[in-house]
Amino acid sequence: MSRCPICRSQFKRLSMTQNVCRENPACAEQYGREKARQLAEKAKRAEAKRDRLETRERKEKLKSKSDVAKELQVIVNKYIRERDLMAGHGCISCETKETPRWDAGHFRSVGSAPHLRFDSRNIHLQCSKCNSFLAGNLLAYKENLPARIGQKVYDELVSDQVPRHYTKEDLQGLKACFCEKLKELKHG
Repeated sequence: MSRCPICRSQFKRLSMTQNVCRENPACAEQYGREKARQLAEKAKRAEAKRDRLETRERKEKLKSKSDVAKELQVIVNKYIRERDLMAGHGCISCETKETPRWDAGHFRSVGSAPHLRFDSRNIHLQCSKCNSFLAGNLLAYKENLPARIGQKVYDELVSDQVPRHYTKEDLQGLKACFCEKLKELKHG
């Protein structure tokens, strides 16, 4: 036995598609109106979702190369912090493992080596004290970096002077790549 969703009386289904009782024609009529309203609401929600996606795509197209670079830097910094914390590393400069806030510090600064801005070999976990208040604490950073990445990679990083000219599409591709890497780190 089934229960009519409108009048709550019990009835025996005569087919799999019968959803209301047949004794009261008003039940079928009201059920039809309810179904129509639900379908209209569902269509309205789907249309709103399509509109939000279109708006998001239009906004993405309007972003400048600089806007995308800023977003990418935020994602790269999150990735670096997550990568080094999961590996059990502390601050690259002072080697502390206790700090209220972690930063992602560049060995070769963005101003002096903009081509290495998004190079993960050039960015490592730093405490906010070393990164912000000690201007990167570069002497200690320089001493500890070869042990972290290896002498060969360190030498390549220090001697890298090849300029990189990223297009907006390149930056968006890097952003997608680092987002994927970050997801992999967080979800194993």
